[in-house]
Amino acid sequence: MENNFITIGTFPYKQANYIRKQLQIKGIFSFTDSGTATNPDYDVLIQVFEKDLPDVLSALVDKSLELDKNVCSEIIEATNIDSNLVLVPVDLSNRAYELGRSAIRYAKRSKSEIIFHHVYFESKGVSSSAAYENFQQTVHKQESGKAKIKMKDFAEAMKEFAESIGYSTSLLHFGLSGGIVSEQLAYISSRINPDLVFLGPEDQEAEDHLPGITRKAVNAVDVPVLSLPLRWDYDSFNPEKLIFINESDEIDENRLLLIDKLMAEEAKISILVSQKLIVSEPVTIPSGRTFDLVTIDKIDTNIIDYLLREGYSGVLVDKPKSGVIARLFGKDVSDAMMKQDDLPVMFLP
Repeated sequence: MENNFITIGTFPYKQANYIRKQLQIKGIFSFTDSGTATNPDYDVLIQVFEKDLPDVLSALVDKSLELDKNVCSEIIEATNIDSNLVLVPVDLSNRAYELGRSAIRYAKRSKSEIIFHHVYFESKGVSSSAAYENFQQTVHKQESGKAKIKMKDFAEAMKEFAESIGYSTSLLHFGLSGGIVSEQLAYISSRINPDLVFLGPEDQEAEDHLPGITRKAVNAVDVPVLSLPLRWDYDSFNPEKLIFINESDEIDENRLLLIDKLMAEEAKISILVSQKLIVSEPVTIPSGRTFDLVTIDKIDTNIIDYLLREGYSGVLVDKPKSGVIARLFGKDVSDAMMKQDDLPVMFLP
């Protein structure tokens, strides 16, 4: 595996030269490009050995400010200590606008700051040099026409939208390291310590796909991950009534405090509990938020239909174990929630 090439992204000619110099400064010489590095009219695809990837990412993230001083800022922690920090990976496709607007709406309600970080999400198999030719054709298709949206254009659009809804642009930050494969979310997350990762759905077959959410991506980061379904009306995303799926035999107040931190004050939250949990009264935590209880015996076998019928607009999933709640889904909770396409879902670490 260490001798496999990993694609870190495609870059304009000048930017590619700068990146190569940064890699050489780090002592990394085991990289290849698409062969257009001598022609300023073409973008350059850069690959590195898998064994060098941690150092490569460090070099690129550390120097992100210098890649585009008009757009990027190197933000390692929130500038407002009273706010949460939300990481939003974007691939700069057309749908990234929808995801970005929805993230800003969420940030306004939850009093959060946002870091939009450019990420290049690869299809299966393109990390290896054997699939290079196929990947090269794919990247030229995705980087052409309407799908080619530069980070600067994206940043300006996000700032304009933020101003239109009264969200301070000083809480918006943009990072650009060319391209990071989705499996490196854990590395980026460890660098900036976000409180939440805000993702779009899995839609790898779409022409202009949102960042693909996979089990590996969800499990890679040790922070909550919020995913929006493909058919969701992004601009109207406003989860007012949520349900927390938890398989424990007791209620963990620390989990409720985490949810309280991430959700807007007006959100009403219920906890889905089994009959083993002998609690009949709503649970109130120190902040004053009250969690109602819904026992599992009230739910039919199609839990998604039940949640929609009862007016729930989002699902919070604790990392599930095998147990009584899982029988509602046929598989484990996270599998079912990842595949459903009707409700936003947040996975808690």
